[in-house]
Amino acid sequence: MLDHPNVVGLKQTDGNLRLVTQVRRRLGPDFSIFFCGIEQLALPDLMLGSAGMITASGNIVPRQVADLYRAFRAGKFDEARRLHDALSGI
Repeated sequence: MLDHPNVVGLKQTDGNLRLVTQVRRRLGPDFSIFFCGIEQLALPDLMLGSAGMITASGNIVPRQVADLYRAFRAGKFDEARRLHDALSGI
């Protein structure tokens, strides 16, 4: 597990989806992975187990970003994909 129990998550900003899976497998379900910076990968990142999103577009269109997250968590994947597509154009 972690050598530093106060570290509970990270901002993943390089677009490496493999890293999300590797970190989740190595550190377990109590470690939170946050996505940041590349809106086009927000939905795939959530699908891989990220705990949430911290995106630049959240500063511009916070409601749309929150709606995408809520739709995903509610299992409304068609709606989440539609919102993801709209956000990817920003």
